Amino acid sequence: MTMKKNIVAFLFFCVSLSMWAEANGFPVAAPQYKEGERWVYDVTSKSGLFAGRLQITYRNGEFEADEPNLFSSPNIVTVHLVSKEERKWFCGFPITPETKCSVRYYHVSAVTKYGTWRTAEIGVNKEEPLKKFGRFEGVNFKRADPGDRRSASVEATYIYSPSVGSAVFSEIKIYAPGSTNPDDIVTTTLQEHNIPQPIAPR
Repeated sequence: MTMKKNIVAFLFFCVSLSMWAEANGFPVAAPQYKEGERWVYDVTSKSGLFAGRLQITYRNGEFEADEPNLFSSPNIVTVHLVSKEERKWFCGFPITPETKCSVRYYHVSAVTKYGTWRTAEIGVNKEEPLKKFGRFEGVNFKRADPGDRRSASVEATYIYSPSVGSAVFSEIKIYAPGSTNPDDIVTTTLQEHNIPQPIAPR
């Protein structure tokens, strides 16, 4: 009898989760980027290593950045990008409340120049799957990249907004080996998003 009750409770939980997900905008479909679509971000960091303005434009099926080093950094989360290292910070689409993945990437420290393969554990925040940031509401992600005795560890949160096909805010905390306080905090905030309007025929 107890097993039967557990099965019923589990099925009820699954149905409730499905209804909740649909009511709250899940699943989130893959973005359909448009030619000439443009994003502008403000990047700041405690150390100053990552500070700057980053502009990304979608052209001919690819993303072009005015600051390629910022764009390619694993410490800066922007549009849905699959790079040569197969980095997918949103774990692919569609996104559901259960979305999670492991992403392996090669990282070279900007300070020590030491390079290592790292694994990021990424997933939708179970406690707060959706979160508001300014005028945006998006999917709230958590990410953890464990370090080793020679490389830093990373804790990250970021909000992906389907309305702009990008993270609208990310905060990356970087810890030196053995440290419990972040040595650097990198934030990336979406400032502008523009989609070119078609020119009407005369």
